[in-house]
Amino acid sequence: MKTDRSYGIVIFKKFPRSLKILVLKDSEKWGSFPKGHKDKGENKLEAAKRELFEETGIKKINLISKKILLSQSYKFKRKNGEEYFKRNEFFFAEVISDKVKIDKKEVSNYKWLTETKAVKIAQYVSFRKSIKEAFGIIKKYYKGNYK
Repeated sequence: MKTDRSYGIVIFKKFPRSLKILVLKDSEKWGSFPKGHKDKGENKLEAAKRELFEETGIKKINLISKKILLSQSYKFKRKNGEEYFKRNEFFFAEVISDKVKIDKKEVSNYKWLTETKAVKIAQYVSFRKSIKEAFGIIKKYYKGNYK
């Protein structure tokens, strides 16, 4: 079984009446935070920032920690039958602007969503779990635990 690793950033913003995260839709399903593979010579954070910019156009972020705060792991099969173990690791960052410019080659749509709406729209069980974990981390941040 092959291993596939990606690095990304969970992006969140405090709107006037709610806290929301950025959720991406691939070509078929709602189920991702901005993420991707490392290029040669990049560290995990550099890869995550580059992927964030490539997929969403977001460059100005307030990173809450330089540590990976959330990980996802699962198995999947490619169309050719190859089995993979996938591991996604995420940093967290707050944004001031909610403007997003998606790269249509990688992402078909995006939404800023509250926890309830994000869980409802998520089309992967593992992503629903990650959304709940992400909101727990973000709520801790607002209580001053990551400063």
